Amino acid sequence: MAVSVAVTDIEQCRVRGDCVAELSHLLAGLVENALMFGPPQQPVAVYGWRDGGEYCLAVVDRGIGMTAQRMSQANALLSGKGGPLLAAPTRFLGHHVVGALAPRLGAHVELRPTEDSGVTAYVALPTTLVQQPDASTTAAAT
Repeated sequence: MAVSVAVTDIEQCRVRGDCVAELSHLLAGLVENALMFGPPQQPVAVYGWRDGGEYCLAVVDRGIGMTAQRMSQANALLSGKGGPLLAAPTRFLGHHVVGALAPRLGAHVELRPTEDSGVTAYVALPTTLVQQPDASTTAAAT
């Protein structure tokens, strides 16, 4: 199990206050999964960048990865189409939680293989949730 998280490259943005709790739970679920399956000597990396009006995040682990079938099942859970929560094994509860939160936020979440090994969780947040930081916020952060 990976033991640390490295916020590697994050482009600043502002998040609407009324969505912060749900967004933090969504990200916590993805980071927790990455920590569970990442190697202990390698931190989970988090990246964030603007892509047009959206804001994108990537949570990257360098663990054992997933089979194509398992990744397809996980992506179904993340999209909210994976079946009833009560029928899920506990190791997949995080995917169910993320799958419930993402549509409420208007976010898209998808797992893809990480180059070489591991899994990367990509999150696309819509323009309705994020804004460019204003000049005073950017100056205060530096």
